[in-house]
Amino acid sequence: MLSREIVDRVIVLLAAGASINQVTARLHMGRRSVFRIAHGQHSYQRPAVVDESPTVDELPAPAGAYVWCPTCPTRHKVKMPCLACGLRARAEEAKPA
Repeated sequence: MLSREIVDRVIVLLAAGASINQVTARLHMGRRSVFRIAHGQHSYQRPAVVDESPTVDELPAPAGAYVWCPTCPTRHKVKMPCLACGLRARAEEAKPA
């Protein structure tokens, strides 16, 4: 993995007008790495992705006897409330209108 210092040096060289091939030769790096940095695709340049999807811990714990879930398309016997249906409902609520 490249250090932040090297990524910054690549950005400076590219901003100064050096080509990708010139940067690879000067810093002894792969062209693909320089290409990704040049196009903002390096992991240091990407914004952090926050996963706001519902987790299993946020749902009530299933209890009781196994029954057929009336709304679940999988048609399996589950303990109610059905975990799959609960996650599906949370995902629907989180969707932007």
